[in-house]
Amino acid sequence: KGIVENGHEKEEEINIQQGISIEKCVDLLLKDNIINVCNDYWLNTLRYNTKLQLTASWFTSVTKGQSTDWHKHANSILSGIFYFGDHFSKLSYRNFDKGHSYDIEPIEHNIYNSDNWHMTPSKGLITLFPSEVYHRIQDTDLKRTSLAFNFIPTGTYGPGDSVVSIKTEEHHEY
Repeated sequence: KGIVENGHEKEEEINIQQGISIEKCVDLLLKDNIINVCNDYWLNTLRYNTKLQLTASWFTSVTKGQSTDWHKHANSILSGIFYFGDHFSKLSYRNFDKGHSYDIEPIEHNIYNSDNWHMTPSKGLITLFPSEVYHRIQDTDLKRTSLAFNFIPTGTYGPGDSVVSIKTEEHHEY
């Protein structure tokens, strides 16, 4: 209602053919955008010739003074977080298994010799990381909200007697 045509306001009824609510449309668009971003990263950055399938997603809400414990995501290969709120506390990543038992302190830390990293996200950012990487939300001084998600690879992959074939589910719930 309230469409302006030739300088005059006119009432027009909007028909939603399949009964999709505005909220459901937003959910589907967000889901499709996240899936597209992750598959683009998987193919064009990591250069894997398989597709990804979204297996889980959930909202996180951390209030003032809260944080999370170190954790990783099982039964997935790629995890990510979409930041949509107005406040974001730091996210920390950590490698608890350096692959060797020597504790040698580098002259200067860099991406190749560090075992932990910290980032402060910004609104609209999607951060992606291998699901086996430990991570945690650091203490927040204001409410922090985000959307987390996990993916598995689909298609046929693996060498010799380790070949697997995982079919892609392609459906939308309207």
